[in-house]
Amino acid sequence: MDQHRNAGFVERLCGELLPEQQLAQLALEPAALREVQQRAAAQGEASAQAAVLSSEAARQAQQYEAEARRVAEVLEVAGLPLDSLSSRAQLAAARVAAICGALGLARPSLPDMLAAWAALKLDESRAVVLQATLRQQMSETEADAARARARLEQLRSALARVQQQQAGAERRSRAEEQQVGELEAKQAEYVRTLDKCARKLAANGVTPEIHHSNLVERSAALQGVQGRAEELQSQLEAYHNLPASALGAGMMLQQARERLRAAQERLESGLAEL
Repeated sequence: MDQHRNAGFVERLCGELLPEQQLAQLALEPAALREVQQRAAAQGEASAQAAVLSSEAARQAQQYEAEARRVAEVLEVAGLPLDSLSSRAQLAAARVAAICGALGLARPSLPDMLAAWAALKLDESRAVVLQATLRQQMSETEADAARARARLEQLRSALARVQQQQAGAERRSRAEEQQVGELEAKQAEYVRTLDKCARKLAANGVTPEIHHSNLVERSAALQGVQGRAEELQSQLEAYHNLPASALGAGMMLQQARERLRAAQERLESGLAEL
């Protein structure tokens, strides 16, 4: 009967001392610890601080194990086995028993329990500070990851532009290669035409040296002669309306003079009337 009463008292005491949410904050799960350590290791600037946090967590784990052993011994002396309590009650009892064991108290009084409660609140505040530090480090790591993703997108965009420019350069190179092939074909045809002209001239007894410079000079001279011929043709077309003989030209000149004299007379009479 005393054992059941003690168990119920411990359960109620644990429920009053530490709510379930606070007990969850005091415990640092191994999975969360590994995730924090992985994120801290990925961040180069916080690597030293992550190592300190890891060593601190290991030290606290050793302390928790030692306190759990002391709690088991105290409960065994009190006649209350540890496996009869819930996990939440075991955690609270472990914290209280650790503080009581540090003070050398076998049966703590109310002031001792208040002192133990103050120590628990202090540990809770430390845990909250540790969680805030870890959250800040996680936020910084996420910000670094976001900047890295943005930089990756910029690099991908730059790579796409370079690939597009490379594709355009390759197209231009292929077009230039095609033009070079066409020019080579035209040059070969030009050489064949020169050979053909040389053979025709040789067949007619003319053997001049045909070069590209000679052809250019003769082409320029031919264009000059054609221009002069066009000018002469224009002058000839202007002479088509003239009389064919000098007598006809004199008669046309006399008629023009008479028309000019009549026009002057009409002009003078018109001015006199004014």
